[in-house]
Amino acid sequence: MSFDFKKLPKSLKKVLNDAGKQYDIKVKDYLNVVEKDGKKVIYIDYPFDSAPHMYRMNDEVEKIIENKTSELPTLIHTIGMHLFGDNVSEFYNNHPLDKGSGSWEIIIENLKCNDWLEVDVFLIPIDLEIE
Repeated sequence: MSFDFKKLPKSLKKVLNDAGKQYDIKVKDYLNVVEKDGKKVIYIDYPFDSAPHMYRMNDEVEKIIENKTSELPTLIHTIGMHLFGDNVSEFYNNHPLDKGSGSWEIIIENLKCNDWLEVDVFLIPIDLEIE
């Protein structure tokens, strides 16, 4: 089931639009409501692929993912900075609603690395429900 992009907070729409420009896509066309851990969330059905060598880590990206080393959280944060941040130090992953309580969080999971690094991206509602 698709999700109405207009229902997201302005800050999140801006971050998603900016990410889409990097890939020449409209992220709003890739939003699907799915169930994750018993809760409705939004899955962005796009691989957001990138070259692994973009992420300078102590170990090779493939090794970090395969062995789930202690560098994995840093790698995820770095990917987040690249996709949904300032590409320097900030990963804009928390977005409060424009009105009322609640927020959305961007979660990056399921890293896969062959020739390209691909990730799954979820938008998780916090203190609100997807109708």
